Amino acid sequence: MILYLIRHAEAVDRKSDDVPDDYRVLSSNGREVMKKVGRWCADQQILIERIFSSPLLRAVQTAEILSVIINSPNKVEIILALGAGGSPEQILRFLPQYQHLDSLALVGHEPTIGIMTSTLIGLNKKISFSPGSICCLVYHGIDQTPQASFRWMVQAVYDAKTQAVTLKKVSSVESI
Repeated sequence: MILYLIRHAEAVDRKSDDVPDDYRVLSSNGREVMKKVGRWCADQQILIERIFSSPLLRAVQTAEILSVIINSPNKVEIILALGAGGSPEQILRFLPQYQHLDSLALVGHEPTIGIMTSTLIGLNKKISFSPGSICCLVYHGIDQTPQASFRWMVQAVYDAKTQAVTLKKVSSVESI
């Protein structure tokens, strides 16, 4: 199965205690980055059968933007393990039941998404995901070591001078 791990795109700053963290929305820049990532995925003809998201609003919005742009056949589904307080171990226990799929995506948060990626590929250091990054793995199963192989990662890179966002594709885990 092809497994896509995605960190939610940039959210608005938490300026007051009036808005709980769970309800922070994507910033306009975050929406644009996710649209760019989605278009890149569509251009690569990436098909994702199922998209699972953290219940936090910024992750759900990230997942929905991607889903619409790549024309995913199913609605975004929420799993609590991807949210605040979820652990990589909970998510890893979740994956085997979907091994029959060709592809699925998980949209979550740092540091959980980075720790889970490192664990899956058997890497001793944590992989860091910038907001809106997507990583592609081939999932071999829970009884394999490592459980997955790294294919590529696309990171959104913001240039403060030009205020433009470009996408950088990394093809080896050593380059991250």
